[in-house]
Amino acid sequence: VIVGHDWGGGVAWATALMRPEVVERLVVLNCPHLKRFSQELRRNPRQMLRSWYMLFFQPPGLPERMFRARNFAALDRALKEGTVHKGAITDEDMRYFHEAFRHPYAITAAINYYRANARSGFMARPGSNDWIDRKIAAPTMGIWGEQDFALGKELTLNMGPLFSGPFELRYIRDSDPWG
Repeated sequence: VIVGHDWGGGVAWATALMRPEVVERLVVLNCPHLKRFSQELRRNPRQMLRSWYMLFFQPPGLPERMFRARNFAALDRALKEGTVHKGAITDEDMRYFHEAFRHPYAITAAINYYRANARSGFMARPGSNDWIDRKIAAPTMGIWGEQDFALGKELTLNMGPLFSGPFELRYIRDSDPWG
């Protein structure tokens, strides 16, 4: 059973698509099926704008300096102020993140996930990646906090044809990916 959230959800989708024999059940929270995400990134201007940070993260060094500036002010703003439920991420949580990101290369490692995804081909045109075109047979549940600031709810539409097995999608109205 694989459960993935946010980019961990991307890993969960990729696992179900590339290695279906290891997935008995799949649960993904606030990450669209990679094929839907790829489609919307190419044709949906609103999603392109919401995903601006993915492009910002591509050049080496610049995003790392931005995150370190003013004692991680941008990280604080993104995590604490970007949530529907303002208390979901506590000051103690932020101290933990600050400490973790002070380690050499920690920010680069986190940002490299975005760099690798941009280069991996999942955003390529349909048909160029056989694995992304496979249907998922494992029973799958998607859970979506509708107040996601980076990913539009439209990314969850029309996902049914991407599955050969049972698929269920549940929305949580007053929630975002963090609370």
